[in-house]
Amino acid sequence: MTINPAPHVVGQHSSKSVLNANWAAVKAALDAVASTAVTVTVTAASYVIQAADTFVWVNRAGAVTLTLPDAAAWLAAHGAGGDLEIQDISGAAETNNVTINRAGSDLVNGDTSITIQANYGVYRLRPAAANKWVVR
Repeated sequence: MTINPAPHVVGQHSSKSVLNANWAAVKAALDAVASTAVTVTVTAASYVIQAADTFVWVNRAGAVTLTLPDAAAWLAAHGAGGDLEIQDISGAAETNNVTINRAGSDLVNGDTSITIQANYGVYRLRPAAANKWVVR
């Protein structure tokens, strides 16, 4: 017995147009996020993170103190779905910690500060309320 399936030509189905339409929406969303991302490289002993900042890379062979932006201001600038990423890119955080302090009366996981103590360590933070940051 021989089975002779009907020939199948890729690209002639209506699902291709659906896929293209979905891909266009995904690409537009990714482009919008990429165009609003702000990366800052910190080489000084201290830096006040701005509400527009998205990625903060610490590249210093010395201790660094960062101050978070106001959680409500960061939330207004980035929306509820965004993260603030802070990373030691120098590989020196084990010896020279990166201290991340709150702004005003904000809290970070209930604390006034958190610290990166591992080389190449990273924190991803998200505002959970007007005065509250959580570690993701």
